[in-house]
Amino acid sequence: YEILALLEFRRVLFRSVCIKALQAGNTNWNPAPSLTNTFTVTKVMATVTFGNLTHIYDGNAMTATVTTLPASLTVDITYDGHSWAPTNVGAYAVTAVVNDALYQGSTNGTLTINSLPAPVALAATLVASNNFVANWGTVSTATNYFVDVASINDFSRYLGGFSNFTAGNAISCTVTGVALGQTYYYRVRAQNTGMTSTNSGTISVLIKGWP
Repeated sequence: YEILALLEFRRVLFRSVCIKALQAGNTNWNPAPSLTNTFTVTKVMATVTFGNLTHIYDGNAMTATVTTLPASLTVDITYDGHSWAPTNVGAYAVTAVVNDALYQGSTNGTLTINSLPAPVALAATLVASNNFVANWGTVSTATNYFVDVASINDFSRYLGGFSNFTAGNAISCTVTGVALGQTYYYRVRAQNTGMTSTNSGTISVLIKGWP
């Protein structure tokens, strides 16, 4: 004999489901024993991936980004168990959990907020008898740079006007007021809206005489 059954599931809550099939018989067929089957309906697994886990401190809250597959699923994110994003320098355990009627999934990671790094001081250029250009590399998120210039390499004697000189959002500045035959030393600090970095390395510049 043959039993045909059509089952339609429009929206089944995620739980155990029991199906029972009965065949009472008819003029041609004897009754058949009933058959019961149980299965569990579960959510489909989604892939969750973190991005943007490394930041530089600037006084603002820092967040991770999340992508899902399928795309654009709602995800709940916590940082060290809290719903709010951290601000201070440090490492934070971050967890993302899919919040969706049909999909499930989660992932864990570490969000790191680093101190503003010191710039890399670069060799001086355009060295002349009465000035030179101090140079340094850019630092992400920096909005200003401070420059010290001294005639002693421990920076115990600054060149006039160049103790914590504000260079603005630039990667060079012209140093004036130097003397022939003198060696000068400069170092740089980066600044953003939240903090000032430590000092860069020190660059020495000898002011030579020109004919």
